[in-house]
Amino acid sequence: TNLKSKFDADQKAVPKADWDAGKGRSLIVLRGHKDCKFEQVFNVMNAAREVGYSDIQLRAYVAGVAPR
Repeated sequence: TNLKSKFDADQKAVPKADWDAGKGRSLIVLRGHKDCKFEQVFNVMNAAREVGYSDIQLRAYVAGVAPR
């Protein structure tokens, strides 16, 4: 899959010792659309985990609060 290809490319771009120490890994920040069901967002999170990503953050937009 495309996500697995991206994970493999990320892993190859970092020296093995750094990768094993947790350095150079990509962070997945997921922001679901307001009309999106949580199941759909959860499926994307699971797909990312299944290919090897471990740093995944789910973010929500809150009206009146500036995004980080």
